[in-house]
Amino acid sequence: MGTKIVTPEAGTPSWLCSSLVAERQATYEQSRGLIMATGLVVLLAVATIMFVRRVDPVEVVATLLFLPLFVVFLIGGVRWGVVAGFTAALAYVLLRVPAIEAVGIERFAGLIATRTAGFVAFGAIGGWAGEQLRASITKLELYDYIDDETSLHNSRAVIEAIDLERSRADRYHEVFSVVSYRMQLVGIDRRERAALMIKLGATIESGKRIVDAAMHARDGTADVVVVVLPETGNEGARTFSAKLAGVLTATVGEHVELDATVITYPEASEELGRFVDTFGTIVARDFPEPSPTS
Repeated sequence: MGTKIVTPEAGTPSWLCSSLVAERQATYEQSRGLIMATGLVVLLAVATIMFVRRVDPVEVVATLLFLPLFVVFLIGGVRWGVVAGFTAALAYVLLRVPAIEAVGIERFAGLIATRTAGFVAFGAIGGWAGEQLRASITKLELYDYIDDETSLHNSRAVIEAIDLERSRADRYHEVFSVVSYRMQLVGIDRRERAALMIKLGATIESGKRIVDAAMHARDGTADVVVVVLPETGNEGARTFSAKLAGVLTATVGEHVELDATVITYPEASEELGRFVDTFGTIVARDFPEPSPTS
């Protein structure tokens, strides 16, 4: 345990090559899965209540037909929702064939029409709602720059902040530095981690200048905090790094193993390039391109 400052001259730290297997932030697929599970449980509960109350078994099965219909429109949207609705309606008619042959279709015409309208409307409206949900969440992910755990900026913001400062440094012949902290949090449960991350974010935010940009991400095995320091050379960045490292260690106490890295541009442009490449991989994991078929 402790703090280690690694300068660019010492080479690139090994954690830059670590595997990226951490959990991603909630995506459309995850949200859709949660909605699907909730809807299926509700429909099953309704069908169970109908069965216990000795409702006509055909009507119980008709209620169960909403289950595959629900899954189809969430996955396929309006078009497949309508197709599934007509398919469910046809299945309902087939269930009623014995009764129709016995007493005639007139007695069931209204019921069949109502069920057909219900199935098709459920598929169409549900499919439309699913498409709207997907569009909204995809748009939110596209413009999301806030880390959910710490309220700092996220991995996507790391890339943009560094690119901005690198362009500014090239144009005006200035310098800037990137300070990163890789933290292994040990011996805490989920609730303790959530509280610790909020506290950590507030600590980092209060310990930087207004012009500095602070970000948090997960590299698959540990938490990574990055602070971009405009117009700051290596010596100033190392001073800042050591000071903030002490504050972070005091904040998280015995729960942390902390490694700090300082990279200054343009003198360590290659190290910075490798650093950006690593975060490009993290961004690709955290914010994958939406699949047209999902």
